[in-house]
Amino acid sequence: ITRERKEFQKPPAPFRWKQVIEPFQVRTFVYVLIMYVTAFTAFDATQSIVVYFIKSYLGHGEDVSFVLGTLLIAQVVSLPFYQWLSKRTSKPRSYIVGAVMFVAVMFFSFLFTPGTPIVALYVFAALVGMGSGGVVIMVYSIFPDIPDVDELRSGERREGMYSAMTTFTRKLSSGIAVFAVAQVLQIAGYIPPVEQAGQLIESVQTPAFISALRIFFVLIPVAFISFGIFFAAKFPLTVALYDRLEKVLAAMRGNGQQVDESERQELTKKLVG
Repeated sequence: ITRERKEFQKPPAPFRWKQVIEPFQVRTFVYVLIMYVTAFTAFDATQSIVVYFIKSYLGHGEDVSFVLGTLLIAQVVSLPFYQWLSKRTSKPRSYIVGAVMFVAVMFFSFLFTPGTPIVALYVFAALVGMGSGGVVIMVYSIFPDIPDVDELRSGERREGMYSAMTTFTRKLSSGIAVFAVAQVLQIAGYIPPVEQAGQLIESVQTPAFISALRIFFVLIPVAFISFGIFFAAKFPLTVALYDRLEKVLAAMRGNGQQVDESERQELTKKLVG
């Protein structure tokens, strides 16, 4: 339980439609939003397809929950490493390391066959989790820096506005991704289970669907997360710029220092656009 800092407490302002547009006028926010949405869309697509990949192709439907659990545990275990790496390099660099690992490991799924030992599937899931763990923690580490960039432009603290837009965009993209994956698999020729004696019996899928499934399992998430890697490489808020930003914001908040307007304008141009 906590309270908002007194200097930020003020009566809530009435809603304005301009508030929906303003966040997208901040370059730094747009970049991190793309990094966030593309990465989690890739993860949502992976989790949607992996069920069919394991059941219909590998024939290990009883292991789906355990495989996904292994992925989640690997994500959590990898977090301290990425936290350490971000301090040694930067948050976007750590994001890229995790994303590149995710992409590289996904291509190894082409080596899987129904005869592949089940332990290989668990190792694969663990490695995917370790890669995605870096993306997850770094995205959530970068977001708290965005209100500082907005304060440079607006002079206000508007964390709620950016959090709301981020959450809305995330849920919207997730819903679209899961729906799109289902439609793609249906077009590819997926045959749903058949009910017999009160039980659902998995149908035998066609070779054409299996081939499409293997391709979609890799290319859909890789395509999305590659966009995230591109924007992470060009992320404008570097460590050096953030140090300069903190000094300008401290002066703007009235710590007795005079605001360097040329410095403020330069940072605004680089970070806001």
